[in-house]
This record gives sequence, C-alpha cells and structure tokens, in this order.
Amino acid sequence: MIQVLIALLVIVVVARLILKGYRAEPVLFIAGLVLMICTALTGWGSVLLKGVASTGISFLDPFEVMRDLFSTRAADLGLMIMALMGFAHYMDHIGANEAVVRVVTKPLRALRSPYVLLFFSYLLASLLQLAIPSATGLAVLLMGTMFPIMLGLGLSAASAAGVIATSLGVAYTPTAIDAIRGSKAVNMDVVEYVVYHQGPAALATVLVVGVCHFFWQRHCDRKAGTLPREIGSAEVTDSGKAPAFYALLPMLPILMAVGSSEMFVSGINLNIITIVLISMAVCM
Repeated sequence: MIQVLIALLVIVVVARLILKGYRAEPVLFIAGLVLMICTALTGWGSVLLKGVASTGISFLDPFEVMRDLFSTRAADLGLMIMALMGFAHYMDHIGANEAVVRVVTKPLRALRSPYVLLFFSYLLASLLQLAIPSATGLAVLLMGTMFPIMLGLGLSAASAAGVIATSLGVAYTPTAIDAIRGSKAVNMDVVEYVVYHQGPAALATVLVVGVCHFFWQRHCDRKAGTLPREIGSAEVTDSGKAPAFYALLPMLPILMAVGSSEMFVSGINLNIITIVLISMAVCM
C-alpha cells in the first residue's frame, strides 16, 4: 500500500509543478529518479533493466538505468527526429510542400472550414496506427510529413500538433500491449478481441475525439488569436518550380511504412529511419 501512496504523491507533485509552469523534462526526470531510488532503498524490487549490470551500490543503480536509457532510446529517438525534420526541410526546399498545398487546396475549397480538415487528419493519423503501432514513431513520422502540410493549408501549429499528439490516444491495433493483455485476460484470440470487442468501442471514441478536436481547437485558436482563414479564401503561393506530382513526395515515408507493414506483406522489416533515408534518396 505504501508503494501506491508514494507513486500517487509523486504524480500529484509532478502535475502541480508542470501546471505551475516548470519545464516538464527535468520534472519528469527527477520524478523517475525519486521512484527508482525509493524502490532500491526499500527493497521493493530491482530497478535494473534486463542486460544492465549493477554498479555494486544499489543506491546508484537508478543512475545506471538512466545512462542505459539515454544511450539507447534517446539516441535512437534523436536520430529519428533529425532524419524526419531533415526530410521535411528538404521537401520545403524542393517545393514539394508547396505542391501539396496547391494540389490539395482545390478539392478542399468546398469544405471552407479548415477544422473539417483537422477532423479528417485526426482520423487518418489514428488509422495509421494499424501499420505503425509505436506512439513515438508515429508521432515523429507525422510531424515530419503531415504537420507541414496542415500548416500550409492554414491550420495553426498548436491545432496541428494537438491532432498528432492524440493520434495514438485510442489504441485498437492487435499489436498494442493493451489489446494483447486484454485478450489473454479473457482467454480470446487477440484479433477476435480487437475486432468484436475493443474495436467498436475504440471507433466510437475516435469519432468523438475527432469531433472534440473540431470544436476545441477552434476555441483555443480563437482565444489565442490564431484563427485560420477559410481554405477557399487562402492564397496559395505558386512559384511554378515544383510540378504537381511532387505532391506525392512528402507522403512517401507514410506510404512506405504502411506498404511494408505486416498488414500487406510479411518478411519485410523496415525501421522508420531506414524508410526516411530511402524516401530521401528517391526524392533526390
């Protein structure tokens, strides 16, 4: 019971500090360190990850865990972000993002409100989890591909980022850990569990969240003074340098990630970074 109380206390303190304006990164870093030190000192269990050797002093083991996480996950995530941000910058450099806006704006003029586009962008981002179940990988991929396009179509940066940040808030893929554990708990095949039990509830939730995005992001943009103009009235800068088919290039990483997933083929395992490098080579 004492473990639960300490964990709840740390969560409350973290939430309070973040709401008061403290930077989330150091607050979460210290919170994780405190929890691991409490675990090590009280003997509630081992804080060491599999394959990570102890320092010989249990009080210092949490720092060894931090070192291992920084040298693996942080490095991999940093490379992924650099690759995708570089790809996004290159798309802007060759005029591909401009081509997307030019091509997509014409059929979207009938929508008028950019927030309708926001709703469908959220549905697409949520659907992509079937091919990219990693929340971090999907978010970073969308930030490098879909995010610049949404900005080009007139949406505010905060609204576009809000859609991407919540894209995997509702999970309904058979490869998600909650689906796997849920199916085991009820002794059911994971695909059957997702299709007939988790899926319908998740689909309804996704639609509700999408509608909430429409109204909430518009409210926040109005409050912040960043309301976009209607899509039909937005002026699209056309330098004439990029042909229309360049509009496909920014979506190459997403198309390759979906096309090489287990949904369509087996035996192909392409990392997000590998996909971006291939896409960059094709574009060059």
